[in-house]
Amino acid sequence: MRYFFVAIIFLLLPQLRGVCQAVKVKQSRFFNITEIGYGNGIGKINFEKIGYKIENESHFVRVRTEFGYFITKKLSLGLGFGLDGYHDYTFNTAPLFVDTRFYFKTQPQTFFVFSNIGYAIPLAGNFEKGFIGGVSFGRKISMRRVILLPSIGINLQRLNDIGYYSFGQNQAGSYSDNITNTSLQFNLGLLF
Repeated sequence: MRYFFVAIIFLLLPQLRGVCQAVKVKQSRFFNITEIGYGNGIGKINFEKIGYKIENESHFVRVRTEFGYFITKKLSLGLGFGLDGYHDYTFNTAPLFVDTRFYFKTQPQTFFVFSNIGYAIPLAGNFEKGFIGGVSFGRKISMRRVILLPSIGINLQRLNDIGYYSFGQNQAGSYSDNITNTSLQFNLGLLF
């Protein structure tokens, strides 16, 4: 399942190319993007207070929605909210974020880049809110009445005062620390 979204994105792109070339979808200045996503941890998770790093074996699944406005035909700004469920370092967050997207062309089929920044609100009591951010690259694919937005990028998640247990030689205990988690993210969005 880890590469499920990657397979979907790269399998859909060549097959949809011929179907989508002559399609014109009228796009409003106001929009909604609803997306699902998957992220796989990369690098190490950094525990700041104790200066310790562990291999990042975490992964997440997400559902997000964003409401925005096209400032120009190529540039949009939006406000979003979602649910992110992290596993193999288990925590759940409700991210609230601002999203900026730049589409390279005004055509129905074009590439885009986007970034988002905001806060992850905890859905459990074992940590305080933390910073979230991300940068991604994707493709806008217009099909009859729907616009697909597959993308790939980097997701950064910082959690403050997260509680954890440590069991080592001659010591065991409950601690809290600030952690930073970096993931490679794959998203599939629908633009309405």
